[in-house]
Amino acid sequence: MEAIKLRQIITANVHEAMARMDIASITELSRLANIPQTTLNSYLSPNKEGLPSLRHLLQIAAFFDLEPWELLCPVGEAERAVIKSMEAWMRSRGDREG
Repeated sequence: MEAIKLRQIITANVHEAMARMDIASITELSRLANIPQTTLNSYLSPNKEGLPSLRHLLQIAAFFDLEPWELLCPVGEAERAVIKSMEAWMRSRGDREG
C-alpha cells in the first residue's frame, strides 16, 4: 500500500473519531490527547509527507480507545452505517442499565 493512501486512511479515521467525540479541531485534539499540535498537523495535513511514528499512532489510538489497527483500516459508508447503528444500540442499552 502506498504511504499516501495509508496517510489518507489514517486521516479519515482520526477525523471520524474526532467527530464521534465532538472534537472540533486539531488544536483541541492536541490539547486533549497531549500530542503537540505541530505533530498532529504534520500527520493529518494532506499536503505533508510521512506517516505517524508508532509511538504517536499508539498514543492517538489509546486516546480514542481504539486498537492501533483500527486507524489503519479503511472504513466505507456501509461500515460507517453499521458502526453508527451499533453505537446507537449501545447507547440505548446503557440508558436501560443505568
